[in-house]
Amino acid sequence: MRPILNKIWLLIHETVTYFLLFFSFLTIIYIVEMGISKLIDFDTTILFKHLFDSPYLETTISYIPQVIIYIYSIYFLRKWIVKRSFAESGFSFDNFIPSLLFGFGWGFIFILNGFLIILAFGKIEMSPPTWNGYLFLGELTRFCFQSFSEEIMVRGFLAATIAYYFGKHWAIFLSSTVFSIMHFANPDFGLVPSLTIFLSGIAMGILFFRFNNIWACTGLHWAWNFFQATLFDFNVSGFDVYSFIRFKPLNPIWFSGGSFGFEGSIVSVIPLVLFCGWQWQKLLKTN
Repeated sequence: MRPILNKIWLLIHETVTYFLLFFSFLTIIYIVEMGISKLIDFDTTILFKHLFDSPYLETTISYIPQVIIYIYSIYFLRKWIVKRSFAESGFSFDNFIPSLLFGFGWGFIFILNGFLIILAFGKIEMSPPTWNGYLFLGELTRFCFQSFSEEIMVRGFLAATIAYYFGKHWAIFLSSTVFSIMHFANPDFGLVPSLTIFLSGIAMGILFFRFNNIWACTGLHWAWNFFQATLFDFNVSGFDVYSFIRFKPLNPIWFSGGSFGFEGSIVSVIPLVLFCGWQWQKLLKTN
């Protein structure tokens, strides 16, 4: 019993240390930004007021700094505090392109398949498409860095750390649970979204350990968010952004996804279960 309690304590200690590092570095960057803005007499309130109006602005001001701080916090923790390999967090460029494309391709397949099924059952009402290349590219960029930042935290740090102490099975399960809890405050969150996000977390956790890098799960996460929100008109976890193909989800919302998006549809569940089973077998063979 004592060795297990000791491992739990070490896991908690490492997790708390990581987030203390993250918020410390974030605070330093914020202070530097405020100092520079005062030197050049720039009103930052205007910038933050319009932060969510532009995907390019949000990516530059929010997601890129998050990615940098998440990575540096892991590096600092691994190298100087717990003294373990930084590669443990999946930052290996071996098979970078194949891994990323595998995840990205399957993310597209999931969303396309779900859209066609819901359309075939007449549970969405189509509208004329609206093309805006500027916003389309902006959302592609934003979802890339947004997905990458979450994968660094949930898989690159949390899953890798849990796996070190308790093995990959617990790492996949617990990190997916945390991933689902992270969305509890999103608009219109409910039972189906919680299940879908948990299963998507399982899928990305399996990819993280199967490919032994962070790129396959990032590719899946990136494509899942981008294609559901910007190519098709699903909300992404309750939030609406620019979409090329326009439609209105109809009742019942447990089938169409409603205002939460594709993750609110039961249509997303079965493909995820099948994918997780398939990739789990691949993971077992790999190991």
